[in-house]
Amino acid sequence: MHKGNYQIRMFRFDNENGGLYRNWRKLSSYYGIDNEIIDYILHLSRPAIEMVDEYIEDE
Repeated sequence: MHKGNYQIRMFRFDNENGGLYRNWRKLSSYYGIDNEIIDYILHLSRPAIEMVDEYIEDE
């Protein structure tokens, strides 16, 4: 890596951010989960992202 300005992106994937199981349990019912709920869970479950601008001096 060369020295210079960089944008660092960090994706956090855990049970709070992107984990399917927590949302699956939360939306579960006696009658099960249908395709509409599965699609919703898949769209809802995304990792969190953090971005930081940083200057790197050392290689």
